[in-house]
Amino acid sequence: MLGELIKTTARESSVYFTAQIIAAATGFITLPIFARIFVPAEYGLITLAMLVVSIGSIVFGNWLTSSVNRFFPYYKRIGKLDTFYSSLLFCMFIAFIGFYLLGTPLYFMFRGSISAEFRSLIPLVALLVPLTAGFEIFLTNFRIKQQANRYVTFQLSRTFLGLMVGLSLVIWFHFGVAGILWGHIIALFIFGIVMFKLLFLADNQNKLNSISLSTAREFATFGFPAMAATIGTWILTGADRYIIEYFQGTSEVGLYSMGYNIGNMIIGMLVSSLMLGIGPSVINVWESDNRELTGKLLSQLTRLLILITLPATIGISVLAEPIFKLLTTPAYYPGSVVVPFAASGAFIYGLSLLSYTGLGLAKRTDIVMRNYFLAALFNVLLNVVFVPKFGFIAAAVTTTLSYAVLLVLNIKSANKYLKWVVIPRSAFNATVASVVMGAIVFYIIRIFSNALLDCIFGVVIGAVTYLTMILLLNEFSHEEKSEIKKFVKERLRII
Repeated sequence: MLGELIKTTARESSVYFTAQIIAAATGFITLPIFARIFVPAEYGLITLAMLVVSIGSIVFGNWLTSSVNRFFPYYKRIGKLDTFYSSLLFCMFIAFIGFYLLGTPLYFMFRGSISAEFRSLIPLVALLVPLTAGFEIFLTNFRIKQQANRYVTFQLSRTFLGLMVGLSLVIWFHFGVAGILWGHIIALFIFGIVMFKLLFLADNQNKLNSISLSTAREFATFGFPAMAATIGTWILTGADRYIIEYFQGTSEVGLYSMGYNIGNMIIGMLVSSLMLGIGPSVINVWESDNRELTGKLLSQLTRLLILITLPATIGISVLAEPIFKLLTTPAYYPGSVVVPFAASGAFIYGLSLLSYTGLGLAKRTDIVMRNYFLAALFNVLLNVVFVPKFGFIAAAVTTTLSYAVLLVLNIKSANKYLKWVVIPRSAFNATVASVVMGAIVFYIIRIFSNALLDCIFGVVIGAVTYLTMILLLNEFSHEEKSEIKKFVKERLRII
């Protein structure tokens, strides 16, 4: 049964991973376009605007995405999905009303401290927050149902349409930075309507008489601490931009953001793909009351994450300079020093997500919230101390250290509910193979003076070296090798 669960998770994750590759390819195309049509200060404005959208959608929507993940299997098992969907819709309505009731006075309270350029974007941000939150809630429903194909279809369609519309408004209609935000708004509105119909208007699942206030309270009790924990995540990943902007200026925000986005993009893509598949599998096994199997599954899935993401982390760190030269302009080159720290932080964050699984399953989101805020406070304090003296590189280092603090806190807190076990041999093998791969790629890319060739040969030689080392270290059993061959053949047949 464990083998089947791992295969199911791998199959789901591969669908997400394919989508993430497409999204990453889009990102790689977008970054050089943005670097050429926006100066660093304008790119910094886009970054700041999207960070506000991110925190807004977290505050007013993340408590519901967390609740969907945790409670859908339960309500499905007891046959009360009408209650689940109706209560979810009711909570969404209350949350979005609350956003405007609280957000409007806050804006007028602080508008004097906001730059004129950023203030002009606030109305668009106010539209983006509820649209983004609603879209993420709808996507989470598809994810927990393990409908990966539908999930990625909407995710990619929204990304492509938003990008095409946004760039069209910038290039042909001269909307400037606002054009990018309008592109997101239009795409979210169109696909949000379609998703709403699929989720809430099918089989009369939106009956008003199915709304349960006790279910809404259950969502709030579980979701609010989880939302607060996600705010802690946002502080870990986003507050440093504002600190850099305050002490060093918007241009350094642009440099730091470009380096962070490139370093985080690939590792974040791998981590999120795996987590999208892992989450529903673990929750569904837990809800079947098989605690022992849940622990074994979590351990094997941790092994899978390490074997895949550790070599990618070292690889992108070694290739940071040629990647920057390939994707950006000379004005952005100083930001390449951020890449190794961003990649390492994303890898450690992936481990921290797995390490607190027991807290989520036990509904102890209050402890999750505490851990995230402690790590976030640690990050902010270090940034305030070191960014004024050392600039944006200090933010890169302190963010990585803060993820490490979060990992330690999560392990200590969660193990009494569900012990998180890392298989030592697999971790050792992945580390040895990754270091050897990184060393070889480091010397190989110095043969060429062309960024494109450096990236191509670095990736190919790195992949071959890592796989060879993993096989020499005898990491995979005979059964696993057979399953991997079968899995690869199935994927290639689909492609």
